[in-house]
Amino acid sequence: MNRLHIYITLLQTLQSAMDSHDYEQSDEPPMPDVFDEDTVNELQDFLSKAGGVMLLDELATGAERFVTLDQTLDMSSATLRDRLDQADELDLVEVEIRTQDDEGRKYWKLTDRGEVIREEIQKTDLVRIQKRIRELQHEFDGEVDSLLAQMKARTDEMNEKYGKFLIGGG
Repeated sequence: MNRLHIYITLLQTLQSAMDSHDYEQSDEPPMPDVFDEDTVNELQDFLSKAGGVMLLDELATGAERFVTLDQTLDMSSATLRDRLDQADELDLVEVEIRTQDDEGRKYWKLTDRGEVIREEIQKTDLVRIQKRIRELQHEFDGEVDSLLAQMKARTDEMNEKYGKFLIGGG
């Protein structure tokens, strides 16, 4: 075989190999496969827990300190810490240390993966529904408090009514 024939055979072999891998024909790298079934199940678990959706939504505007998130989000500090830890494990958020007055301050921000999930959330009504649920829960809690206050103020009257039921005159 002469050199030209070997060269052509080599080029044909390379072309055949490239044809079997579409991404090698483009300038773009292969797409990552990070959203497999297990990951989607873990994300479902995270998003279904209290504060998961709201945390990602809150970080949409940029990095925030724990203190700010704690004041803004309607959840306990312990729940917020749990959500941040879980989001960190899922690579949805990361810590950014900013130096200010010779002091390192810890900020939480969305990762690229977290941003992809947040964008998917924005395509739904999850944030609106979550906010509405929170409003209704506050309204419900207020009504329960009001009922209990009325009951305390009217214990004598309620005891009298109950007594009438007991003796059959209700």
